[in-house]
Amino acid sequence: MLETLATEPDTKTGFLKDICAYFRDFLDTDFKRQAAPKRSVTLKDAAGNLTGVDASKYPDLVNEVWRLLRKPIGDNPAFSLAVPRGRYRGRLRTALKELIDKHAQALSEDDLNTIADRGSVTARELKEEFRNDPDRYTESVTASIKGDMVRTIVAPLVSQLEGALARARGDAFEAMYKIEEELGERLIETGREPIGSALATALAENSFEELDGVLRDLVDPVRCRTLGTLRADR
Repeated sequence: MLETLATEPDTKTGFLKDICAYFRDFLDTDFKRQAAPKRSVTLKDAAGNLTGVDASKYPDLVNEVWRLLRKPIGDNPAFSLAVPRGRYRGRLRTALKELIDKHAQALSEDDLNTIADRGSVTARELKEEFRNDPDRYTESVTASIKGDMVRTIVAPLVSQLEGALARARGDAFEAMYKIEEELGERLIETGREPIGSALATALAENSFEELDGVLRDLVDPVRCRTLGTLRADR
């Protein structure tokens, strides 16, 4: 939530003092004769925890932020920007997209069917445990299926990128995790609603026929091989 600065004179004076103090400290570092002081913006704290996101990777988000900032402050004294999951997506580089294409085409139909089979078994095993909690039932089964898809479809691909990611970004582990999470979410997102509906049927009617069909559609080889249809940087 961004709020406009108050208009009282004392507040303005305090703000100007802070600005002047900043430049005074900058000059006091004697940057002309020594190395330039480090004033870079970091996205992690001293403990390595993520404290920010590089918005340049999400051009649609950047455009939306600038659209809000261009509005006159007087007409919009306070505004917020909601960022729901999945609305703003990064763009994959062309080389990465081509690698994803080739990996997707090599996916085994047997491996994909195994994902559906394990998902069906998990749903049956958890049914009694979550009989009175349909939301947790859906969350647990869906998370299990997504994790299986990541391990079977995404992880082998991402492991091939470790060296390139380490050279390009320095923190290969973090980059690999982000790619796994993004691709895993894209694989499961269209199945969330039908899986939830099928699990509700399983609880109400003790029938898993609907779920079995949903999972077969979810791991359809043609669908899973569309991993490479993600946008690439131009």
